[in-house]
This record gives sequence, structure tokens and C-alpha cells, in this order.
Amino acid sequence: MTLGDKIKFLRENKGLNLSELAKKAGVAKSTLFKIEENKTNPTINTIWAIADVLGVAFGELVGEGEIKSDGVSVVLIEKTDRFESYKMTLKEGAEYIAKPHFPGSKEKIYVLKGGVMAGSIDNPEKAEEGDLIEFGADKTHIYKAAVKSTLIVTIFYPEKRYFKEDVFIDVFDEKEYKRLNGLVSSGVAIIRVIAKEDKYDAGNVIKNENGIFIFNKNMKTDVSGTLSIREYERKVILKHFRKELVYAAYLALIGEVEAAKALVLNSEFTDIKKALNGKN
Repeated sequence: MTLGDKIKFLRENKGLNLSELAKKAGVAKSTLFKIEENKTNPTINTIWAIADVLGVAFGELVGEGEIKSDGVSVVLIEKTDRFESYKMTLKEGAEYIAKPHFPGSKEKIYVLKGGVMAGSIDNPEKAEEGDLIEFGADKTHIYKAAVKSTLIVTIFYPEKRYFKEDVFIDVFDEKEYKRLNGLVSSGVAIIRVIAKEDKYDAGNVIKNENGIFIFNKNMKTDVSGTLSIREYERKVILKHFRKELVYAAYLALIGEVEAAKALVLNSEFTDIKKALNGKN
């Protein structure tokens, strides 16, 4: 199955049309059509964006093929539920900026040849031939080659990617939405749904690479009174709810405050960041 065939199959399996997937992935509809028809070679960033929306790993889309763009090529070496390993080649002066991976993800880079600056986009490390570096991959990160370089890049995903509070179902349809929305209406702030098939949308439903989220539009959180730092941070994240940070709010709600905080601090919402720092 080609890359285009895989994307089309997964898109249709999730009940998305071309326009919906293109919009969610930030890709032109015409470009997505050409990708699915195998008439163009997408960039690495485009494949990452599509994989995120479809809820699959980058390696699941690219398989054993080589992906090239802007002086960077990536080939999958091995993939399991816990890690993905790639051979990355960068031309002299090439630069690749990667989006954050799943919260808690780590990345290890071994330099086979050449030399790079790699790691957090705010504080990358220098690594030369034979060096091994490690950094958190749940923040925007960068690879920049001073000379032509070859790397082994391994992404390690956290064991705890799912939680006891998650709802696992086969098909997310109108019937399941009404059942779960009843819980939200009765006081549950946010529910995360992990579904094999997605066939329904609603005004209080958000879908992204982390799952399907049903949220309470009338969510209210009180941050007054004597609170521990952890509880204060949890309530601040919930009080300053943003659709773009729905997963952070969900993590905060179920007590995974550190992971939620990491997502918020890596976001563009300065008001929430300032509020979080108010207790420190």
C-alpha cells in the first residue's frame, strides 16, 4: 500500500472527507488530493501533520520508504508501540523543526556522521560524530546540520499513554455521543474517547491526535482559598480552558498535572502561563 493509499484508507476509516482532513492538518485540499493520488511527494512536516490528525505514528504512514524534503531525508528503521527509530540524513546547512510529540516522549540522537545542533528549539545541544544526546521530545525541537550529517533518531513514547478515565469504544457515533454527553451535562468537565471509528461531530466535541474530547461548555472552576501548588495549577489550567489545550485540561482534570503543565508552558497562551506562575 502506498503512502497515498494509507492516508486515504485511514481518512475514510475515521469518517473524514478531504476538506476536513486538509483543514485539521493545515494542508491545502488540492495538495492532500495529490498526495492521496500519489502525484506529489509530501514534506516530512506535512506527513507529521496528517499523521497527528489521523491519530497514527509517523512510521505507520511512511513504512520503509524514504521521505525527503528541504535537504532532509528520513527512513524508518523499526517501530513498536513504545518507540520509533529512524535514519535521518541532513545536507550541509539543512534544518528541520519538529512539532512536539506525545507528552512525556523522549528522543535520543546518535550521530553516525557529521555534526548537528539538536534538541529543544530554545536550547539545542551540539553533537558530533559518535555523540549520543537525549532530550524531551514533547516540545518543539530542531535538527540543524553544520555539515552533511547522518543520525539515528529514536523517539521513546511514555508507557502511560492511556488512563483509567479514558473511554474506549469501537465507533463514536450519535448514540455514543448522547450517552457520554449526558455525563458531561451532569457535571463531568471533560471526557476523552478513544475510538476505532469516528462518525460524529458536535459543538462541544474536539478531535485531535490525542483523541476525541467531549467538554462541558459551562465549565467553572474556583481557584480561591488555600490550595497546594499542585491543586492551584490544576485548577488554573481548567479555569483558563482553551480548545487548543483541551488535552492539557483533561490531564489536569484527572490529576496528571505535570504533563498538563508542560503542554501549557509550551503553548502560545501567555495569560495561562502567567496565572500558573502566580503561585510560585
